[in-house]
Amino acid sequence: MIWTLILGCIETELDTGETQVPEDRVFAYVITADQLTFGDQPVDERVERELRIQNTGNLPVLFIDMEYTQGIGLEAGPAPGPIIQPGNTMAIPVTWVPTATGDLIGEVTLKLAEDPTVPETILVPATLSSQGPELSLSSESYDFGEIPVGCSSEFSLTLSNTGNTELIVDTISLFGGSSYVMEDHPDPLPWAIAPFNSQEVTVRYSPQANSTETSSLSFDSNDGQHVISIAGFGQVDGANTLTWVVGERSRSTFVFHANECVIAGNYGTYSQQLEDSLPTFYQALLDNASPFRVAFIWNRDGMGTGNVSYIDESYTAAQATAETLEMITAGANAGDNDASYDTLLAALRENGDWLFEDDDWKDSKLNLVALNRDQEQSATAGTVGVSTAQSYKDDPDNVIFHAIAGPPPSGCGTAESFAGFKTAVDATGGTFSSICEPNWDSSMEKLVAGSVAGAEYFALNGTVLTSSITVKVDQVKITSGWSFNSSLNAVVFDQDVYPGRGSEVEIYYLKSDACG
Repeated sequence: MIWTLILGCIETELDTGETQVPEDRVFAYVITADQLTFGDQPVDERVERELRIQNTGNLPVLFIDMEYTQGIGLEAGPAPGPIIQPGNTMAIPVTWVPTATGDLIGEVTLKLAEDPTVPETILVPATLSSQGPELSLSSESYDFGEIPVGCSSEFSLTLSNTGNTELIVDTISLFGGSSYVMEDHPDPLPWAIAPFNSQEVTVRYSPQANSTETSSLSFDSNDGQHVISIAGFGQVDGANTLTWVVGERSRSTFVFHANECVIAGNYGTYSQQLEDSLPTFYQALLDNASPFRVAFIWNRDGMGTGNVSYIDESYTAAQATAETLEMITAGANAGDNDASYDTLLAALRENGDWLFEDDDWKDSKLNLVALNRDQEQSATAGTVGVSTAQSYKDDPDNVIFHAIAGPPPSGCGTAESFAGFKTAVDATGGTFSSICEPNWDSSMEKLVAGSVAGAEYFALNGTVLTSSITVKVDQVKITSGWSFNSSLNAVVFDQDVYPGRGSEVEIYYLKSDACG
């Protein structure tokens, strides 16, 4: 397209670009604008055009100013000079590096004049159609915030193709420490993402240090490289120092509330897991070589059933398992009982003769364990349940709540969240395991490790920052011969260096009390 503006003597007041002058003085110019159609071009590729202004009169044309549309990659100028003499032509370079795909529209604005105080404004449109892929990320950066050490949090990033041709993502790279892991994706790279489609990448942060940790996620594609920054802070709630005297192992009592889901019968969804793991539970207690008493209660009135009131160290693991199954057999068709707090507190009232009969057992560790797949539905509130149980002991630290149930916040499988009881577990430093695990052996070992004092393993409370663990035996720091067992949440000594009887074991560590 050629725009021609010839200015001469006219009687109307139309905006012609002409200044009224005598016939021997002519102010006129011609602008060639057809070169500002840029056509189809790949995104990010530089395209050059030229805007020409020809002085067709006999007076100078003053070049006052020039502007152009911002933010789309269009750029004009610089102009070679401020004056276009009669008969001369000024060529102004115009370049376009399209920053997005699709049909793009811009304009170049010129201001020309004979008299600089009265400039004339000319708008020159510019069009371009850009083709190519365009990788758009749902976030340019992400901060996990404060995450307790040993816990995990996930962040999902959406990769979208907002272009108009296929986007090919060749590689995805995660840079940073071992605290950051990119979760496996079902679709292997490279990804071919059609226009207006997307894929997701998930990063898991599991801090193991009490510090700020940074990372970056890089994407290489046919739209170039894109990088986002990631940060997180590993938080600890405080320090703990635990002390044991080897050989002076305390007595332990266990009262289990067994919901019908663990009792063989019509509703015994998890009865096989309990039966299979009971030998592991009792063997772990026997290996500790410390007195214990165990009872399983299914009735809300707290009264036990079966052949004996409790099981102790006089039984083998097989015998103890058989007696346990006798204790709960009658509950197979007795109706669902989801009131764990109420049942356990009733059991304390009804079984005081063997739980608290003398000073030895009154000072024992009292472990209250709920086995349940439903929500906790007691009339008793959690805080009241804890304080009531603690009132039976001179030392409230001798009461520990545990559970094998549906993990908060959403439960698992057919199990509902047991959040109402987990508050008691967290408040007393107990263990909480998922009821949906197909094998409960590790859950039972963890329960024993968190229940007895001075065992072959030394149980710690809370989520442990493993790099902070310091072990001393008789005030001497020990750097070898022991390890941290994460499934037991305990320090375990090698058999050949196990501290002798009467030795004092002191363990210091940084911890978090619970995962959110």
